[in-house]
Order: sequence, then C-alpha cells, then structure tokens
Amino acid sequence: MTPEGQPERPRREHADYSPGDGPDPLSAFPTEAQVAAAPRRRRRRIMLASALALSGVALAAWLAVTTPWAVAFVRGFFPGRASILLIESTPAGCRVSEGDREFGVTPLLVSLPPGRHTLLLQRAGITRNLDVTLEPGVRVVHHVDFLPAPAASRLHLDSDPAGAAVTIDGIRRGATPLDLSDVPPGDHVLTFTSGSRVLTNQVTVVAGVAASLTVPFPPVTEPAATVGWTTVASPIELQVYDGDALVGSSRNPRIMLMAGRHVLRLVNQAVGFATTSTVQVVAGAVSRVTVDVPNGSLSVNAVPWAEVLLDGVLIGETPIANHSIKLGSHELVLRNPKFAEQRRTIVVSLASPARVGVDLRQ
Repeated sequence: MTPEGQPERPRREHADYSPGDGPDPLSAFPTEAQVAAAPRRRRRRIMLASALALSGVALAAWLAVTTPWAVAFVRGFFPGRASILLIESTPAGCRVSEGDREFGVTPLLVSLPPGRHTLLLQRAGITRNLDVTLEPGVRVVHHVDFLPAPAASRLHLDSDPAGAAVTIDGIRRGATPLDLSDVPPGDHVLTFTSGSRVLTNQVTVVAGVAASLTVPFPPVTEPAATVGWTTVASPIELQVYDGDALVGSSRNPRIMLMAGRHVLRLVNQAVGFATTSTVQVVAGAVSRVTVDVPNGSLSVNAVPWAEVLLDGVLIGETPIANHSIKLGSHELVLRNPKFAEQRRTIVVSLASPARVGVDLRQ
C-alpha cells in the first residue's frame, strides 16, 4: 500500500530498460498526485502576475500626472486628448479647485481637457482666480503671486490750535488736522503756518508704517518784543538751519526766529552747495537774506557735430567747453539735420563739472 492508501501499481519498465542500466527514465515524470496539484499552483501564478500588471498600470498613471517626461510620453500615444497645466505659486501650498473638483496644492501638475478653465487658488484667506485657455496636447505653466501687497504709509499731521496750513517739501497739502497716504518714503520738510507764525519740522516716512506729528503753537504774549522773521532769496532752493536746527526753506515766505543775531547755515546737498549768512532779526519786523550761488561748468561734445540748446536757448555748436551754467537741473537738446534729435536731463553741481558726450549716429 502507498502512503495515500492506494494499492501499489506494478512497475512498468521501458522495453529497452534494464535494471542494471541505472535509474528508470520514467521516474523523471510527475506522479498523478503532482499532476492534480498543478492547476492550483498555476492559478496562484496567474493571480500574482495579474496583481503585478495592475500595479504597473497604477505606477504608469501616477507618473503620467507627476513627471513632465512621462506626460510627454503619454501625450505621444494619445495626441489631442488632454492638455497639461503646471501651476506654481509664491509661496507654495495654495489649494487649487475648479467648481466642486479639488486638484491639490501647488506646485501642481494636472491634466485637463482642452478649452477654457477658471481655476480658484486659495491660501491663508487670500483667493486668486486663474483663467486659462488650453490647446490640445500643449503644456502650459502659470505662476501666481500670493505675497501680500506692501502696506501704504500714512501720515497724520495736527497742530494746537488746529487749522494751520501745511506744506510738505514746499507743496501746499491742506490744513490741520490732515491725514495723508501718498507721501513717499524718505525725509521730508514740513512747514506749519498759523497766522503770522511759521514752524518747520523734518519727518522721516517709512513704507508701511503710520506716523503722526502734532505741532504746538504756544501763545505769543508779546510778539513785537520777542520774535521777528527773515526771508531767504536764492536762485536755487536752500534748506535753512539755525545752528543744528532746521528752521525752514528758501521757499518759505517767512521764517520766524527769535529777535537777535543769528548765524544761518544755507544748504543744498543735491548740488553740493553750502554757505553761512549772519542776520540780525528785529522783533516784529522781517529781515532779508540774499544768497549768491556760484555757477557750475558744462562741457558738451557730439559725433559728428551738433548745435546745443540749453533750457531752450541756443548756446552754440559742439565742441563746447567749460560753459558757465547755474546749479541745478537743466534740459539739453542736441540737433544735427542728418540725425535724430537727442535730449538729455543733466544736474549741475559744484562737486564736479558736468560733461555730456553723444554719438548721434546711434
């Protein structure tokens, strides 16, 4: 009896086989029990192969929507069926949706049907609409900036008592109390005028920062006996300092000073000019200071040649050397009948001579 309980079959030997020849060749073939078990193993191998095939398809689908080279590969097999849209944002992490469909967060590579799409991007309570029109089989990249806009600078000006006229850098802006949001960042000279009294201050405006300034006008008990005024006449604008204190500008009609002797420092940093002037301020009266400002030097040359107009006035033909000119900003025009007219804006200062060279052929 065999271990399975079946009767043992008589051994069938090959006609050409002899026991002395070695192992029986038929023993290499499977038994009946082995043959019966074979279909189960084949089924397991088929199921394993199917699972591997499905995993390969899933991997290929994932690569098709996450890598540009895979997108190009898929597009080559399926031309015209989809467009690829890459959405980037600063900063990253914006949620992207279209209607009820959620796509994910940026940076995002998504396959969409050709045509027009209106996508919604959201991050930290900020939303952006992205309208795109996709052509069949085309890859499009869009970048959306979610950085917050810089906050505006605000400047609040007041006086005690209210109602003082305010000028900023010589430009009238209104009367106190005054709220401004269009003053550019940087240093500015503020002048407050209340009746016959004028006060000057300097303020620094910082982008995105609110600033406030209140100027008191203390009552003057005996103005005729304690204060006077001065005016400054100059061909260029000058800032007026009494010692280290900025008290006004040559643009001011009058600058209020205590009665007595003052040494005023007059400065224009842009053109490199500075000087001092002594004034005797008389109580209740206006004193006048006149400033003589030296001229700068201008040299002009052109290729091949040109006639030169300075602030609309013809000053000659090139070359022009060491032409005396007032300090400050000027407009220069160079003309040659064979070439296009050239215009230049120059700033003449005492720091160095102004030199202009122009090739009219370019």
